[in-house]
Formats: sequence, structure tokens, C-alpha cells
Amino acid sequence: MSVPETTDPRVTFGRELKELLGSARITPGQLVEKTGISRATIGRYLRGNTLPSVDRLELIVRTCGGEVEPWMERLEAVSRLDSATKAYTPAYEMVRAVSTVFAAHQGVLPCGTIEVKVRQPATAAFILASEPEVGLSPKEVFGKDLSGLLEEAERTPKGVARKTGLTYRQLRAYLLGRELPPEITLERIVRECGAEAGEWKARRQEALDQQDAADARRSLSKLALEVGTALAKRSEALPRGIILLEIEKNALGLRIELS
Repeated sequence: MSVPETTDPRVTFGRELKELLGSARITPGQLVEKTGISRATIGRYLRGNTLPSVDRLELIVRTCGGEVEPWMERLEAVSRLDSATKAYTPAYEMVRAVSTVFAAHQGVLPCGTIEVKVRQPATAAFILASEPEVGLSPKEVFGKDLSGLLEEAERTPKGVARKTGLTYRQLRAYLLGRELPPEITLERIVRECGAEAGEWKARRQEALDQQDAADARRSLSKLALEVGTALAKRSEALPRGIILLEIEKNALGLRIELS
């Protein structure tokens, strides 16, 4: 995810002041001599670090032979825009913090939503994400059912492993739910136990889908924690409001609602 770049209105104004000096063939040093404004202050105006006051801008413009009124109007407009930019800077800080986290997960973003509520500017964010999993995982449930099938068929794990060409360790990994067996392997196990392979393939696919969803929830919760940590480091700069991160198909949608 990329963060939009903002053009600082003060920088733009400073660039225009430079152009004014250039058109008048006046160097910054000469401007210092003619106006009595310090070199450091003139430098801040030209770099866009700060905006000049009305009186100083009038002095600079008259010294350069420019028209004062258009420059006064420009200063007023830039001042309004500068105030608006400052108001949104904390929001951009928030986006930058979140972007850093998501960059580390490029290509493996889970699907889901993270909602971050910032209740006070000087406090860390509160993360609302998926509820933690409880009980057995889908793989473990499937493994337990597969163990039940062997028991019903009065087959021992070692005997099934031997007849299906599996190692005992591989079969135990399936029965304990550490991993799901490939379809071809599952078919051999099920047929050895005298059961219908089609039904078990469907159950395997269901377990696979559920496990993918569970893995995504865990990734989302982990991601939420990382986002919270990143935002907490910038807690003093955070605005009050909500940042909503909507992740779908490895794409990030982001919405900020300032209160």
C-alpha cells in the first residue's frame, strides 16, 4: 500500500517567492540588505519552513517591484490551506504507521477487517479484530474423525500405514490433526478402512476451507497487534477518530474518520 504524498502549501509559496526574486534579479543576500530581514528568516521563507507576516511579505514584494495585492491574496489562501494541512497531518502519520506494517506482509494479507479506535490523542489505539479461536482447529477435528474411522474399521495406525505405503509418522500427523492428508493419500486410507472416499474428500475440503479461514483470522489478529504497536509509538500525534482497514484479496482499503 502506498501513502499519498502531500504538497506543503508553504513550500509552494516559498518556491514562488524564489521566482519573484529571480524575476527581479535580486539574490537572497541582496534582499537581506534591502529589507533588513535576517538571512536565516529569509531562508525559512524561501524553503517553505514558515510563511512571512503580512508586513514582511509587503516589504519583500515592494523591494522586488511586484504587485502587493495579489501576493496578499495568495498569502491568505496559502495560510488557510496550511491550517487545513496541519489538521490532517496526524491522519497521514497514522496511515504511514499502518503502511509500514502492511509492507512487511505484502503478498500474504489475510482477508478481514481491522478497526482502530483512537479515543484520545495521547493514548494508544484500541484494536478490534477477530475473536481468538477456542477449541480444536479444523485440522484437529478432521484428524479426530479419521482416528474414529480407523477404530470403527478395527484398523491400527501401524497396519494402515503399512498397507497404504505411508510411514507411521506421516499417518500420525494426519490423525493428530497436524496436517491434512492429500486427496490421493486420504483415498487410500479411507478405502483401506472400507469407507466411501467421496464423502471423506468432501469433508477434507470443508476442513481445508475452515482451516484457511481460521489461519486468516489468526493472521488478522497478529496484524492487528502489529498495527496497534506501530500506532502506539506515534500516540501523541494521533487524532481522535477511527481508522478502518478492509482487506480483501490481498488489497487494502483504508478509511479514516476523524472526530
